[in-house]
Amino acid sequence: MMKLKKKVHRLVAGIAAVVVTAAAVTVSVPTLTTNADSDLGLDNYAKLLQYSLYFYDANMCGDDVGESSAFSWRDDCHTGNVVSGGFHDAGDHIQCGLTTGFTASTMGWMYYEYGEQFDKTGTTQHYRVLMDRFCKLFKDSTTLSSDGEVTSLVYEMGDDGKDHGQWMPPEQMDSFGNDETYSTASGASNVAAQYAAALAQNYINFGNEEDLKYATALYNFATKYRKVTYEQSTYSEQFENCQDDISWAAGWMYLATQEDGYLQENAKYTSCSSNWTDDYFYGNVKLGAAIINAEITGNWSYITNYIDQKVNANQNQYYVMNSWGSARHNTLMQICAMVTTKYQEQSGKDYSEWCKKQMNMILGDNNANVCLVVGYNERSATSPHHRAASNLKSGSFDGWSAFNNWNGDYASSGGHVLYGALCGGPGNTDFTTYQHSAKDATSNEVALDYQVGLVGAAAGLYAYYNTGSVVAEIGDEVTVYPDEVAVANGGTITTTTTETTTTTTTTETTTTEETTTTTETTTTETTTTTPEPTTTTETETTITTSESTTTETETTTTEVSTTTETETTVSTETTISPTIIYGDVNTDGVVDLRDSIVLNKYLANIQELTDQQKLSANCYTADATPNIDDRDVDALVQFVILKIKVLPVTVAE
Repeated sequence: MMKLKKKVHRLVAGIAAVVVTAAAVTVSVPTLTTNADSDLGLDNYAKLLQYSLYFYDANMCGDDVGESSAFSWRDDCHTGNVVSGGFHDAGDHIQCGLTTGFTASTMGWMYYEYGEQFDKTGTTQHYRVLMDRFCKLFKDSTTLSSDGEVTSLVYEMGDDGKDHGQWMPPEQMDSFGNDETYSTASGASNVAAQYAAALAQNYINFGNEEDLKYATALYNFATKYRKVTYEQSTYSEQFENCQDDISWAAGWMYLATQEDGYLQENAKYTSCSSNWTDDYFYGNVKLGAAIINAEITGNWSYITNYIDQKVNANQNQYYVMNSWGSARHNTLMQICAMVTTKYQEQSGKDYSEWCKKQMNMILGDNNANVCLVVGYNERSATSPHHRAASNLKSGSFDGWSAFNNWNGDYASSGGHVLYGALCGGPGNTDFTTYQHSAKDATSNEVALDYQVGLVGAAAGLYAYYNTGSVVAEIGDEVTVYPDEVAVANGGTITTTTTETTTTTTTTETTTTEETTTTTETTTTETTTTTPEPTTTTETETTITTSESTTTETETTTTEVSTTTETETTVSTETTISPTIIYGDVNTDGVVDLRDSIVLNKYLANIQELTDQQKLSANCYTADATPNIDDRDVDALVQFVILKIKVLPVTVAE
């Protein structure tokens, strides 16, 4: 037997201080337990924040969905896309750059404001998985030249009309080919700016230098062309101005770099015009840009004047900016109001009570007794407009036949519970206009940009009121993230920080006339695994090439993970045979949460394992049998959350 140092995956954000049972994370837990009518969880903002993140797992796209999504009913899809990964836009399967960028940059903003609340609830782990996925998509969609300039940007994937012409799960759909992938070399400035904002935020929040590199390139691309691209850009056709997006991105670039030029561009939000509304949403982020400017300069007058109008006109009624997606616009206004409240010493405003009332109505305290958050309480909506969750399958590419013959009720289609999803809501202030049918897209549309309003509003309300608690079990088709389970069971999380050693690649060319130096920042992570007795080690490689007067030097170091409890790299050992890495169920060389998801699906008879995978899954060998059961899941999960240090478990406790 040899021992292999366990590479601490960034997915594992902390160390649980409690013993987590297998039932807390397996897919075989009981279904949702409803609250009493008098207890709808109206002020359980910790749980609301927790639930709000899971919708994004349902909308994952790519060749890793089966092992990445927390939902057992999702699997790989669109595996041949030109750019793999990311998220579907709504209940459909296209990927829209504008709404995706807006969602990511709003989510990054919320972590910037409320990171402490994410940490406290154990949801930082889940947040980082989602944000890393967004940022990877943005970088993979961007082609850079040798001098770091954007030469091409993929801003949408999927043909809108073709996609909306059928109702089937994404796993049944073909990949988006070149004829359904839309890119530009001189436009889509609104999309580029949103991507830049999200990447700059991720740099601010977690310090990834590569994110800042791409953020700078995309920001420069956006400002160079200042043009909206309309070809198959599903949402951009309504809007002609991209200055709001550029001002928004500029604010984050200033916070990332402290360069005054960015602040000057951010201040141009005052010149932004809209042909519809100045509320904060994907089509106009002027209000968000203004809030970031106010946080920097202290001038809150524009923001408070605007929000005051909305609050004063809707003191005792549900705020509706538009009948389509009313809950989306309501929660996005709550985001802006709660951030303004956070800085009330400068803004002079406290909108917390108004936001609390608005959220109460969304969670079921309304004249229709309906909660717009799926799976949250006994009044929750049950049939969102979502192809994958509806469980309607098609035997052929036959358009809407299955949908047309359906009554729109998930109970009749064996639909899945889309936990945490925010439905569109009533068409006006009267909640009785809400319809309990997936066929009513106005009432039950769900989407990336809808959902981020709920994420942000929940985080803001939790920061202000500090009420509620996360749960260890959500539903029988959900794998709850280990850090959330730990906090729910009374434990604490010691956040694992990532210490990144950044190296420089310098290419220097000397001629008789001038000297040019180009510097590029790169970071890599290396894991070495061999069947011989050896361990994973940090490696540093220096490559020097000389030809005439040109010298190129490249230094690469690994990424080192540390925690506040230790002074050295966190490493946990697992005993393996020459052909087995215990716990590495998906055989990707890393033991992490994804392995527990795969194992859960195997035990639920959803997914098969190869013989090699079964050997790796046998994490509990104290029973002296090769059988795989809940004890193996328990051992694996405790190892992932760093509660135990060695796999397999050979001694019964």
